[in-house]
Amino acid sequence: MTPRSIKEQPGRGLTRCSKNIDETPRGRTCDAIMGIIEEGQEVMKEFKGALALDGGLLAAAQVVEHYEIARYEHSKRGPLSSA
Repeated sequence: MTPRSIKEQPGRGLTRCSKNIDETPRGRTCDAIMGIIEEGQEVMKEFKGALALDGGLLAAAQVVEHYEIARYEHSKRGPLSSA
């Protein structure tokens, strides 16, 4: 399963991953994602009506994409062994 397929079928990857580690998925607010959203909102305010707005939004979207990929890779590997 790839990050793209997870986005196309929200929740399926998390459910599958959770079953592998005998855990039940729980929802919670992610401070990192909230910070990324706030940064995107700042870009929209700062560059409103400017040609640079598209570039700023693309950069903000890339940040989200990189974060999602990193979280997916981490959850796929599971907790690191202490041994």
